[in-house]
Amino acid sequence: TSTSVDVVPGQPFSVIYGNGFQRTDGGDVIVGADGWPLVDPTKKALGDPNPDWTLGFNNNLSFGNFSVGMLFDIRSGGDVWCGTCGIMNYFGTSQQSADERDDVVTFEGVVNTGTADEPVYAENTTAVSLADPNGGVGSYYRVRYGFGGISEMNIHDASWVRLRNVSVGYDLPSTMFDNSFVGGINIQLSARNLWLSTDYPGVDPETNLTGASNGYGLDYFNMPNTKSYSATVKLSF
Repeated sequence: TSTSVDVVPGQPFSVIYGNGFQRTDGGDVIVGADGWPLVDPTKKALGDPNPDWTLGFNNNLSFGNFSVGMLFDIRSGGDVWCGTCGIMNYFGTSQQSADERDDVVTFEGVVNTGTADEPVYAENTTAVSLADPNGGVGSYYRVRYGFGGISEMNIHDASWVRLRNVSVGYDLPSTMFDNSFVGGINIQLSARNLWLSTDYPGVDPETNLTGASNGYGLDYFNMPNTKSYSATVKLSF
């Protein structure tokens, strides 16, 4: 893939670079006469992996012999390149590739009706079939742009809300230990990464292809965060 995260003067730290569509100075996608968006041969900045803000809620409640603790993590903004999505779309193994196969769309953008030196842009009105059954596999939208597709096609918002930790504890009644050398027993059940809410189409927008490095914002069949469960028994004397 041509996608990378780079350190570039004037750009956000670890900016996502890759190939994208040709655009006018005003930002409109340039579409060819055949109705398909044109590819820009020059790599460009496509996304900022840094969040707009993050927030955590840590709640600890106790009532009687019971205690409950919860930690919610919230991330708003930031981008992730989902290479996993691009490859699965390319091979037709994603739900998205199944949903698109009968779609006919008119890409939002403009067509150059002038010349390369003196372009004149008009709104694109040419409809195309995303998966033309008469055109072969190579005509499919997610295949025609090459292995994994255009980097820009796979940039997604990385916002999420997750229940990072939750724990439930119980102190056995002290009367149980009146005639014992044990002063008390606390039983606690804990779970980590129990719940995630996100619009990200990949598995987990928090994971990173390069691990714990300074470059982040890349997802290419990353291992997701794992759920874990634990039980502890604490004795006091």
